[in-house]
Order: sequence, then C-alpha cells, then structure tokens
Amino acid sequence: MQQTAEDICGGNLDTKVPVAGPYEIGKLAESINKMVEGLRSQIQQVNEHRNQLETIFGNMTEGVVALGREERIVSINRAAAQILGLEGKSVEGKAIQEMIRDTKLQKFISKVYHSQAALEIELTLEVRNEERIIRACLKIEKGNLWHQRWIPSRRLRPVRTGKTPQAFTWC
Repeated sequence: MQQTAEDICGGNLDTKVPVAGPYEIGKLAESINKMVEGLRSQIQQVNEHRNQLETIFGNMTEGVVALGREERIVSINRAAAQILGLEGKSVEGKAIQEMIRDTKLQKFISKVYHSQAALEIELTLEVRNEERIIRACLKIEKGNLWHQRWIPSRRLRPVRTGKTPQAFTWC
C-alpha cells in the first residue's frame, strides 16, 4: 500500500491500492482508490476546459497578450503575435520589454502596474520596418495577471509621408 501511495504522489494515477487485509485496511484502500478516481476525473475536466479556452483564445481575431507579475508574457494568441511581429509561443516567459522595445509602451505598462487601474494609450510602434498605430488598454485582473487585447482599428492615419501604417487597437 505504501508503494502504491508513493506512486500516486508521484503522479501515477493509473495505479490502484489492492483492497485486501483487515477490514480497516481494506476500507482505507477503497478510500484511496476513490480519491484517485476523483483526482483523475478532475484533471480530465481541467484539461478539457484548458483545451477549450486555448481553442477560443487561439482563434480570436483580437490580439490578446497576458503578462504575469514581472511583466513576462504568460500567454499570447496568434493574432497578437502577428500584430506585434512576434514569433507566437516562443516569446512566452520573456519580458514584454525584451519583445517590444518601445520606451513609451514600457512606461505605460509600468504606470498601469503601479496605478492598478485600467488605462488607455495610442502610440505608434515600428514592427518589421512598418509603423503601426496601436491603441492600448491595459488592466490588472485577479491581482497579478494583465490582460491586453489588440484588435484592428477602424481608424487609420498616415504617420510618415508616403507610407500607410497599419493600425491596431489594443483594448
């Protein structure tokens, strides 16, 4: 029973405690087996829910970037990666300041972090030698997770003569 319990603690939920021995030991084994079955069911539900959310997140036309406490990218969807000229999932875990080198945006993120309020800004980012107008709205939710949404803007305005920038909204 001890080895089976250690296997379960190690993450092996496919094992069962043999139900044998004195009455109390048998009941304990049954309880452990029920607990393992409950854990397996809950993990399956969590995985299904996560997969659903990843599908929705990945297929959104709005760009979404979630940052953690240290302003590191926790998650980024395909639309945001395209808008920002980033390489999708490969940027997860990296600081947003490493990925988007823009002083104005960095100061804005810091301001939102310290104010704990939802704030908006419009700025121009250079992405792969193109200027893009970004409208950004940032907020902190559930204490430490930042949600940033990037959506195409209906408002285009030329930034440089002879060039039409791409405009995006982040809000």
